[in-house]
Amino acid sequence: MAHSLKILFLCPRLPYPPIKGDCLRAFYQIRELVKYHKLTLLTFSEVDEIGEDAKVLEKMCEKVIIIKHKRREAVKSMIYHLFTSLPMQCAYYQSKEMQKQLREIIANKKFDVIHIQLIRMMPYIISYRSQFNTPVVLDFVDALSLNMYKRLLREELHLKMFFFYEWYKTKKYEYRLRHSFQKAIVTSPFDSKILSYDGRLEIIPNGVDLNYFTYYPDEFHIPNTIIFSGNMSYFPNIDAVLFFYHNIFPKIKKAIPEIKFKIVGTNPAPSILKLNSFDRDIIITGYVDNIAEHLGKSAIAIAPMLSGSGIQNKILEAMAVGTPVVATKLATNAIRVTPEENILLADTPDDFADCVIKLLKDGNLWRKISLNARKLVEREYTWEKIVKKLETVYKNAIGI
Repeated sequence: MAHSLKILFLCPRLPYPPIKGDCLRAFYQIRELVKYHKLTLLTFSEVDEIGEDAKVLEKMCEKVIIIKHKRREAVKSMIYHLFTSLPMQCAYYQSKEMQKQLREIIANKKFDVIHIQLIRMMPYIISYRSQFNTPVVLDFVDALSLNMYKRLLREELHLKMFFFYEWYKTKKYEYRLRHSFQKAIVTSPFDSKILSYDGRLEIIPNGVDLNYFTYYPDEFHIPNTIIFSGNMSYFPNIDAVLFFYHNIFPKIKKAIPEIKFKIVGTNPAPSILKLNSFDRDIIITGYVDNIAEHLGKSAIAIAPMLSGSGIQNKILEAMAVGTPVVATKLATNAIRVTPEENILLADTPDDFADCVIKLLKDGNLWRKISLNARKLVEREYTWEKIVKKLETVYKNAIGI
């Protein structure tokens, strides 16, 4: 971009450490943007002890303002909005302190563009939009209504009514937002079709930090090890792991008795934790300091997703380190993969098991997928290239 921009970056969660998907996306967007632009970050934090995390962001940004997210206030807001048109996802993040800080920031400093991450933060802009004319770029990340709909289909019967109600409100809210921003971005072409904002919506996927996710040659990968990585309190990840364990893993185990299944990710749900209490071939790590090493030392990475939306970082990260991926087609909606060339795809338990077994037994196929996957990430999914596209979106929103 020809000149430095002043950017106000508003997001619902402190984007460090970059563990959860939206935090990861925000952190690397910020890291690249501050190389050329001046950025003020306004965000919530749900924890009190944020000193070291805040320092990382303060070294990058011109200014960092962190609002404590108060659970009691959030619950009150959700109760208040239970029978209004505002989705619970948005009601949970309503805060008088955040509203006050946003007004003060905009009143005291002129910005070229305001970057909003997730529709959860849009009520602040809508309620205050008439009082400023700064262009707004909304990062949907993914279509939340699509995520809610897929979760509705997979949830237990007694929860379906709640998720139907939330899906309905979210879909209506996404539609009402169409006049509240100049430009919007989303990670996936499929999510883009769901939202359909008439030319104002650009597809910008996530990237991979190739200095962190370095390529692991085949001799580093431990034979007969399968890995699933991700936030293990997130419903689509829990759903995928349980589906794999009950419907696919026994078929693989029958063909390869020495197989090990490693589940790596923060905050494992109780349903995940109990898996290794009766199966010694399941390894549950919880949070790990170096996810790249765990991916790089595994033989196969899986993404048997049945719900969720947007882009699967777990796939890009496994590809980057050279661990071949077996995934459902749903999991790759946002990534330009080529089946049998840089990934294997399967949607039924039998086909999924066959793909994993084939990769574990066919060294030539394994090496082909490994090398081609890394090349794909280097070619299309580095954060430097991704954020260049974001800068172009800013430019179009501003009209320069």
